[in-house]
Amino acid sequence: MARYRDLGYDFLAITDHDDRIADDYWFRIPAGDDRMLILSGIELDYRPLSQHVGKIIGDHETLFVLNHPGRYKLTVDETLRRIETLTAAGLPIQAVELSDTGIYQAEYDVEAIRLPKIATDDSHRDADFGRAWIEVDAARAPDAILRAIKGGDFRVGFAAGDGLVASTRLRDFAGAERFGIRAVTPPAAAPPGDGAAMPRPRDHWLGGDPRGVAVGTVLHPKD
Repeated sequence: MARYRDLGYDFLAITDHDDRIADDYWFRIPAGDDRMLILSGIELDYRPLSQHVGKIIGDHETLFVLNHPGRYKLTVDETLRRIETLTAAGLPIQAVELSDTGIYQAEYDVEAIRLPKIATDDSHRDADFGRAWIEVDAARAPDAILRAIKGGDFRVGFAAGDGLVASTRLRDFAGAERFGIRAVTPPAAAPPGDGAAMPRPRDHWLGGDPRGVAVGTVLHPKD
């Protein structure tokens, strides 16, 4: 949690694997604070397909995400069939992960997949932190954020460097300061000669001015 606070994230969803959690998992998810909102969740393994589904829970809203189709090397048609199968099985897929451990997967950024496409770190190692995020135009509240994701009212971002790329901008929207979300300002660029450290999310934006937007990610800790 401290790592993402240091990166300036406004919200974070915790979605550990359902086959690796203890009985007290839900009680161990930390509460948020005035710097970062925490959303509870879990990564379900739909075993008939061996497909991971992210389930993120708000106060009243729940978001189901088809996780990392690229990891399964699915074609677009296979992805669409998998979404239909999962929805029929009671897991109503409402978004698709456009990344695999924070790496942009362009083959799923297509109109044929007619669902919002999110980016996540899926963090398992230090190198994964801060690789991918979403920016929402919403009040700083769990249900408002989940409704914005379901409605496609967000844009995705990827840190540059180390083979990472910036994705397409999904939707323009006005700065969210009017919703009381903490304004975000990119840090000053490092002076020449300071090395090529992994850039923070604030260093690389996808068009426009990032001030006044909420930034978040979906985190899948293994440990």
